[in-house]
Amino acid sequence: MYSKPTRGSSLHTEAPELSTRFVSFFPLPTIVGDSAFALASGSTVIAAILGGVAGLPVFMTSGFPRSRPILLTLEILDPYALQVLAMLHCCGCLIAWNLGESRKSIRWKNACYSVLLLIALFGLYYIINDLVFKGSFGRARPPREIYANVGFIARHLNASVNEGAPSGFASRGVFLVLTACLAGFGRRQLGGWRRAFSDFRVIVAVQLLLMIGACIARVLTGTHFWFDILLGFSLSVFIYWILIFLLSTYTGRFRLEDLEQLSTLLVSTVVWFSIIGFFYSRDASRWAPAVAVIILAFLAVQIRAGTQISSSGRVRNRHKSL
Repeated sequence: MYSKPTRGSSLHTEAPELSTRFVSFFPLPTIVGDSAFALASGSTVIAAILGGVAGLPVFMTSGFPRSRPILLTLEILDPYALQVLAMLHCCGCLIAWNLGESRKSIRWKNACYSVLLLIALFGLYYIINDLVFKGSFGRARPPREIYANVGFIARHLNASVNEGAPSGFASRGVFLVLTACLAGFGRRQLGGWRRAFSDFRVIVAVQLLLMIGACIARVLTGTHFWFDILLGFSLSVFIYWILIFLLSTYTGRFRLEDLEQLSTLLVSTVVWFSIIGFFYSRDASRWAPAVAVIILAFLAVQIRAGTQISSSGRVRNRHKSL
């Protein structure tokens, strides 16, 4: 069962009450506490801004001058390799978050569960992005004549779909960055090589460098416009927090004081997701189902969180009366 984080970390916040029916193995807001809400609020604001400016003409550019140093750099900094490294680093962060300084078998089992959940979320968004979002926006990739087939992995792979926006690399990179950041909260920093997976500042630096490097490579090789990248950043943040808060209602209990903040955050997420999608989509009727689904997810989170808090209050009152 989850125990309170050690107060040795400057990022410590007291965790909300957990449900005794679940063993918590993933750094969800109901476990991490106030730091998770701060991260969610800050990233949502940034996502709204990026989504708002993505359509500016300056971001509808791609490609690069064909100089030998740039070609050599892109050959080494392959976007697929960078995202694999980001995934491995994120998995390491989840393992460190579960293990701490203990190597008990139950913690190893929880660490494996957390990695499997991350892979499931990663794969789920891959399907949503390629089959739903890209079809709704219907925006073509840059012209083939500016495409550069470089990268020791990328040269052997073709784009999964003809539409470019939103970028899958940017979207999946955001999932990894935010998950790794959540894993950096509420645990004491570990020493030695394990610091790379437990120190919040190191986690942020590593994940951002890998994500931005992969996205720059995709633009320079002519696979995406900057518009595709920014739109991918924006929409994936909204989807990530809806999914994470929905999972949180099954693994823990929100505090009463969290409910208002949760409502504000989720309403903002739904509103910005809808506005950005309808504004950039070439076929609004195809975007409407995505909006309907995210509204249903929002309502599910609100209802479950409110029900949990109400039932928890009734239990406390019953205990007091006894």
